[in-house]
Amino acid sequence: MPKLLLAVPETYDSVTRPIIYDVTRQLFAWTGLPADTPILYPSAYGSVQQPGSELLQEPLKAELAFDDQVSIEVDEVVEQDRILSTAVLYPDNLFIFRDARVETILKPVYSSTEITINFRFRSIDEVKAKRWREQMRVRVSQLRDVLLINIRYAYQIPPQALVILAEIHQLMENVAGYGDSFEQWFRAHVSPAATVESNLSGEQQQVAFTERQMRIVGLWDFEGAPEPGSKEDEGGTWTIGVAFRFKYDKPVSVVMEYPQMIHNQLIRYRDDTPPFNPGQVQKHYSLSAFYFEHFNKTRALEGMLGGAGAYWQHHRQRGSALSSVGRVFAAADRALLSAGLQRHDCA
Repeated sequence: MPKLLLAVPETYDSVTRPIIYDVTRQLFAWTGLPADTPILYPSAYGSVQQPGSELLQEPLKAELAFDDQVSIEVDEVVEQDRILSTAVLYPDNLFIFRDARVETILKPVYSSTEITINFRFRSIDEVKAKRWREQMRVRVSQLRDVLLINIRYAYQIPPQALVILAEIHQLMENVAGYGDSFEQWFRAHVSPAATVESNLSGEQQQVAFTERQMRIVGLWDFEGAPEPGSKEDEGGTWTIGVAFRFKYDKPVSVVMEYPQMIHNQLIRYRDDTPPFNPGQVQKHYSLSAFYFEHFNKTRALEGMLGGAGAYWQHHRQRGSALSSVGRVFAAADRALLSAGLQRHDCA
């Protein structure tokens, strides 16, 4: 049964940025900032969102050069300690698509990721900035520096998976079909979290899965209170920096499993390459490695799978090989003695 590991097409705009905006607005409520405070979050190319460019946005408000504003820089790091424990093929994550009739499944793969959001709050004056800083100090004194946050995001299904699913559906309907269209079959077996995404003009539609992770522990990266801040070069604005850290499971790949034959028809998307067999490779040993080859698991398994006769035949062949090696050493010893020399073994 083929098992494919397919990368999620895109995670920056569909996962990372929505999470950052969502967490930032939750922190506004905790720190006492107005919910409509502008957020300056440059993209990977340095561009920023223009006012009024959001879908279903509130009526546009004028933004002046010295109004309150929060600018954001994000550091995203994969948690190294959990790389080897990532659930890929073993059953741990829930299916996003499953049809038991043809043993076809799709399930996501998550990577534990740590995000650090570096805030810079720009206030219209020093008084307002320091008042906000004192509120932060009071809240921390109430043991509220550890927060529980919720995040929402969506990730797209890999296009290769849709192509293979279309092939599976066609083979299902070719022989003893069920009379379902591809859309009906897909809707009947996909997760309820499936949705359709598009750009602002309604084009470039693609299937995506919306998810929500809750009760994520976040920490403020300061002791007692944020830094005092400083005055900017122009105007009377005052800027204070602070950082917030949290970890979450980021969807990075999708595992797809499906059979090689659908209703007695071979599927086109399969790998007919025979598995690697180390026994067919010509190997060259040192003397010690040659002896240790007798304890190789693969060699022992070959004997057990071939039955008792094959097992003992395998060892008789190895025994004859070892005896021939012994005869070579004995002949070498006799040649040395006849030359008046003696072989010394190294301790």
